[in-house]
Amino acid sequence: MTERGLAVWSGQAIQENDVIESVKLACSGRDVIVGLAPNPGTPLARLPGFFQRDLRMRLFHNAQEAPQARGNVDNGLQTFLADVSRDPMILDQSESYALLRDELGRKIVSFLFKPDEEIDTAKSVAAMGIDSLVVIEIRNWWTQALGLEISVMEFMNAGNIEGLAHVALKDLKAKFQPNQTQTIP
Repeated sequence: MTERGLAVWSGQAIQENDVIESVKLACSGRDVIVGLAPNPGTPLARLPGFFQRDLRMRLFHNAQEAPQARGNVDNGLQTFLADVSRDPMILDQSESYALLRDELGRKIVSFLFKPDEEIDTAKSVAAMGIDSLVVIEIRNWWTQALGLEISVMEFMNAGNIEGLAHVALKDLKAKFQPNQTQTIP
């Protein structure tokens, strides 16, 4: 699609698993949204009015405009994971769950363009306004940052950030402490 001679839309291939997970969500009564992304370099002002007002579209604009301003938001999590790789017994400490919960909370609200003050770890993911596209974005981050896999259904079934922290802790223990009995605080 072009606007005034400028190509503003691009496509992104999705994996078969993403489609299957979206269909599962749709069958469970949840909303599934398919989105568009502007081409890199497209000024926000060139997008149709709806997309100028859609907060999710600002993600692309902000990512393009000021990547250095974002900094390394996952630094605490990266440090924690580096420590865990050296000493997996860290995962047995109650502070590990709290750190995972807090880091996941910060990351999830950032995907929703909300300030850290709005983190409510007990609030359901549905009540937070997380739709299937946001779940897929979080899942991609989860895989990249934690080195773990989580399905869309597993994410939604976790219920809230606290549940997600339990899933992350359980999976990290399975990854780093494969021969030990799994106990979650």
